Amino acid sequence: MIIVVNFKNHKKGKQVLELAWLIQRYNKSAIVGVPFQNISDVSKKTKLKTYAQHLNNQFNAHKVKSLGANGVFLNHSDHRLKFNKLKQQVIEANSRGLSIIAFISTFSEAKQIINNKALNSKINYLAFEDPKLIGTGKSITQYKASDVLKFSKLFKSPKKSKILPLCGAGISSREDVIKAKKLGCKGVAIASAITKEKNKNKIKELLKIS
Repeated sequence: MIIVVNFKNHKKGKQVLELAWLIQRYNKSAIVGVPFQNISDVSKKTKLKTYAQHLNNQFNAHKVKSLGANGVFLNHSDHRLKFNKLKQQVIEANSRGLSIIAFISTFSEAKQIINNKALNSKINYLAFEDPKLIGTGKSITQYKASDVLKFSKLFKSPKKSKILPLCGAGISSREDVIKAKKLGCKGVAIASAITKEKNKNKIKELLKIS
């Protein structure tokens, strides 16, 4: 399973690197989305795949790539984009060699991306999240299981899309991650269940899932 950890702004300064080291200890293949000011440090001092949490006028694709980023989150609920802007940023990020995780909250968004050749061939992961469940501890795999299954079925035909489906929102236990896999997702996006958790054993349980 692909584990994506969105640090948001839950950690500051050295705390960001310390958490990145802990994540690396338990899952060297994890993807971490960190604030712009921490990209360089995390990318240089860990082997984790380091992503920018979004793009803006100051931190465009060229800038975050120069800082050492491997990829970028686009259209996360914290930084929503209109479709044309998303398309523009996808093309920009792809041209700089950045991997892309695009976030969506509806099936219409998912279908719009999958059916668009310009996006389908450039986005690496599509993450389905219900904004109402983010940060609640109520997992999308439990409260919206049928929706997650319906979403993952959009990717059953390899000819239609090479994008890998992820899900997120309220993912907070090992059972949630296992359920996501059973529902057809190739990975999960997690934030506060790791970034705000003080019990290292609980973090380990979330991260050490193949």
